Amino acid sequence: MKTNPVHLFLFLALLCSPLAAQRSSSTNATHIKGWPLVGTPTAGQTWCRDGANKRFVPCSGGGGGGGVSFGDAAPPANCTAGQLYLRPSQQSIYLCTSANTWFPFLISNPAPSLQISATNAVVMDRDTGRVIWGKEESAERAHASTTKMMTALLAVEYDPELDDLITVAASHLIGGTTAGLVSGEKMVMSEMLRGLLLPSGNDAAAAIADHVGRTYLGGDTSTGISNFINRMNSRAVELGLSHTHFANASGLDAAGHYSSAYDLAKLASEFIDRPELAAIVSDNTYRGQGTVGGSPNYHKWIQTNEALCAYPGTTGVKTGTTPEAGEVLVATNTVGTTNLIAVVMNSTSRYTDVYSLFDYGHQDMGSTGTAMSSCQENSSLVAFSGTWNSSGWFSVYDQGYAIFSSATNATATITFSGTGIDLVGYKSGTKGIIEISLDGTVDAMVDLYNPTPVSGQLLYSKRDLAKGTHTLRIRLTGTRNAASTGNTFDFDAFRIYR
Repeated sequence: MKTNPVHLFLFLALLCSPLAAQRSSSTNATHIKGWPLVGTPTAGQTWCRDGANKRFVPCSGGGGGGGVSFGDAAPPANCTAGQLYLRPSQQSIYLCTSANTWFPFLISNPAPSLQISATNAVVMDRDTGRVIWGKEESAERAHASTTKMMTALLAVEYDPELDDLITVAASHLIGGTTAGLVSGEKMVMSEMLRGLLLPSGNDAAAAIADHVGRTYLGGDTSTGISNFINRMNSRAVELGLSHTHFANASGLDAAGHYSSAYDLAKLASEFIDRPELAAIVSDNTYRGQGTVGGSPNYHKWIQTNEALCAYPGTTGVKTGTTPEAGEVLVATNTVGTTNLIAVVMNSTSRYTDVYSLFDYGHQDMGSTGTAMSSCQENSSLVAFSGTWNSSGWFSVYDQGYAIFSSATNATATITFSGTGIDLVGYKSGTKGIIEISLDGTVDAMVDLYNPTPVSGQLLYSKRDLAKGTHTLRIRLTGTRNAASTGNTFDFDAFRIYR
């Protein structure tokens, strides 16, 4: 078909207007220029702009000029200049160039359907806000501890130096997931935020909300938290989160507490743009510190987001699980110059779902380059056999902790998906020799002896593996360098490449 230049100009002009159609892999498009549809499109329906609320709603009386229709049949005979008609089965979009005259354009690179367990999901280009794929992404439902993204965002906005001293009250110990805080404990905001975001502490959420509500929002001992929640809701309006409402600062199931996958993606974009918050959610393990009665009180906080290790390039941000919400995950990922946000809600396999969304998003964006993830000894990718012990906090370890063994034939097996892996650890005068096997074949013997202790050592590295799943097994041989006084191996950290 030969394209009429005038028609092409009109079409391109429409693409730059609020009526422009964003490509989606759903059977029917679910966003037009980033505006959500209120409801689910069905064949033949026409939708019109609700400019005041930046959304699309069904047109009364069947719609008119400026509407966007969806259907798998041919466009209707009658149309008004400026109308668009999307025909997903033919991967076509039609522009009504004049009364009752349609002009077709092909939508390039049609997106296949994705099979995921989540009832609501979205993957978005973080840099442009373009929805790459969505599944009921504007539907409102419980969102569990992803709520804490807003709690943290407000904390940073009101205390940008993160140096406020917060006192934990008994009323803050509300149950559910916890940072292990105790009544009377004092902790600076920078530490409290880690307790909020890494172990997903509901106690930290209540303490932050109460402190900010009383210190900055005019609250007192009885209204601090309620004032903070009111500010959460007004901030949601400011951010254009039209399908979000908060009833608490932690994410516990409650009436009037909901969000949508699309809104959570927008909130995550705002959250991850804050360097101090991005740094926190990229940690796997952290040793938190408060004071009780003037004495230090330490906490071991472990990240709940397994994607940070398992899917290279993942940089954050938050998990959530409640009976009403099911499994929820908001995650960000960067490969080369491509930055993605993926959200799944009410999932039964949130990591598998998010990895599928990232795979599709990077394929859609044509991402190139290698991504890396940093993993700790407590990763779910590692299986141990034999006798192993957890260390206390020790500064020589990556992020402060390790798992160690001196038992002959004890093993640590890493099952990973990627094209490369590094093993990072600690050498000293008490270490032994380990055997490393890759995909069932012995690949290296590594002597861990060093006359003086050295940390962060690259013990083993392999690149250019075939894409897919691989297994790295570490076995303690029970042997050692003649100069060593022990056979110990400290499993500290590893990196995956993809």
